[in-house]
Amino acid sequence: MVGELDTERNRFYVNSLIFNLHWKVVFPHVKSCVEHDLTEAGNSFSDADVWVQASKHLNLSLYQSEGWDSGIHHNRVWAIYRNTSDCRDEWKRNREKALRDPTVLYAYEEGSKRIHDKECKLVAGIPDGMFRSTKIIPSGMYMCEECLLKSVIRRTTQIKGHDYPRYRNYFIKNRLTSHYLNDLLKVHDLQFSLEDDGTMHVLCDEDEWKIFVDATGGVQLYHNNYFRWGDCDRMITKGFHQQRFRGHTVKNAMDYITAYVWADHVEKPTSNTLSYTITDLGRVCPNINEINP
Repeated sequence: MVGELDTERNRFYVNSLIFNLHWKVVFPHVKSCVEHDLTEAGNSFSDADVWVQASKHLNLSLYQSEGWDSGIHHNRVWAIYRNTSDCRDEWKRNREKALRDPTVLYAYEEGSKRIHDKECKLVAGIPDGMFRSTKIIPSGMYMCEECLLKSVIRRTTQIKGHDYPRYRNYFIKNRLTSHYLNDLLKVHDLQFSLEDDGTMHVLCDEDEWKIFVDATGGVQLYHNNYFRWGDCDRMITKGFHQQRFRGHTVKNAMDYITAYVWADHVEKPTSNTLSYTITDLGRVCPNINEINP
């Protein structure tokens, strides 16, 4: 494969080992386009002007590494050694500038496919000369487990910074991995709220749930109350009722919540009398107060 096409940003990535082979073929076409643009603009130009404009179509920053620059000489890309001691201040300044920039969200080490939230503690271990930053996640890169979990928590809660460890510890303790939660978010709208007693309040699409873990480790699941009218309509009301749930873990509860579909629980009334049903128990409640304590 010659390279990788990024259609979103209109870029084409070419490995440095084969760049020279293809650039000598591409350059005449780029040169022709540049000459045409300069002529149309009524500008006089030299061969050097054409080369400067053509070079602007190249981004060689990905070929740079600690102690080395990259550049074009006689239509070929070359590695140019830099005195490391002369570059350290520049690397440090570039790093500090990127970390201060609120639009820069991610950081990674040159040559690695793993990317981090720029506030990740692992970013501190990246050498200044290998430090790279970006506003979006480049194609082909993946987030580290810790950063992905932080990203999930940001998207699914309304917490402040000091509350983050509570949610992180809850998810890790109950084996709700960042990849598991991220996959759920691709399908469902999820919001979490961790109450003081350890109860997790979950808003999944239009339904509200509470996951409670008792002192013995048993898991209880509660679902929002509602009453039904007609064949398939319902109105969500105040309060919660305990769900008939046979799972033993918080992850079992999350699987149950995300698999729940109201239409699958519809039961037609057995008489012409208006009645209200509570689907998890499968019983008819003639008095709505029974499910709205």
